[in-house]
Amino acid sequence: MARVRSSATDTAPSERPAGGGGTLEVRLAARVAALERVGPRIAAFLDGIGASARERYAVDLVLEEAFMNIVRHAFADDAEHLVDLSLRSEPGQLLLELADDGVPFDPVAHPAPARATSIEAARPGGLGLQLMWRYVDSLQYRREGGRNRLTLAIARRQAPP
Repeated sequence: MARVRSSATDTAPSERPAGGGGTLEVRLAARVAALERVGPRIAAFLDGIGASARERYAVDLVLEEAFMNIVRHAFADDAEHLVDLSLRSEPGQLLLELADDGVPFDPVAHPAPARATSIEAARPGGLGLQLMWRYVDSLQYRREGGRNRLTLAIARRQAPP
């Protein structure tokens, strides 16, 4: 399996994944704009592994939702924080992992918000986790070494013959 490493200061991955496998690792500042800057590297990685349109959409959607939740909710101070992102292609699945040093938060244990009974009663937010669950096959959380680690698995489905 080829390994592609990248950091927030790299301009491009050092090599392309071969044979449908590989890993892209990126360290990002916990800022909204950071995810946009790494988008081309993620797209190049997905190109290199032959990801389908469905897989690309799922990665983009769950990555944006998870990263934005970290940026907006994980930190109780104004200090600079980093988020480690790993996107790995394995047989039959894509694994996306995000790690941060924010306050502990287990999204697996977080209950779904109650449905609003009217448009007037509806409040913005709170639906991101439900949206992520629609596009992932598993979502796992662990707190390890003072860091939140969220792992999302997206099944790779074979195209019909």
